[in-house]
Amino acid sequence: MTVMFKDPVIRVATAATAAIILLLFAVAVTACSPTAQALTFFPQDSHTQRKAACIIQRESGGNPNAISPTRDYGLFQINRAAHKANFQARYHISFETGALRPDLNARYARYLYDYYKARGQDPFTPWHGGRYSC
Repeated sequence: MTVMFKDPVIRVATAATAAIILLLFAVAVTACSPTAQALTFFPQDSHTQRKAACIIQRESGGNPNAISPTRDYGLFQINRAAHKANFQARYHISFETGALRPDLNARYARYLYDYYKARGQDPFTPWHGGRYSC
């Protein structure tokens, strides 16, 4: 339904409001991308955010449904053979389903990040020994 206003000031204000709403919607959709969602699980410093985003891009191309020939799943390509039991114990969901959810994939990647960091290693060790040049 289109509403026509005779007053030109109201017409301009209505058009401006519609433009702002569309802009906010575009920002919200972008912010809700799988990669953006995954990055919320990591420390917010620029180095960590940049490295985590780089790993997502290199591992899965930003595709949360990516499954590699070696059975690595999701954004961070969590390896099924190495992590299935621990993943399922932590999240009470099948690995094959949960690892394709951006939130659980990122949460498990953060668990690995914290695990290696607590041991004094590069926290991105699980991903090519942390050697990605991002």
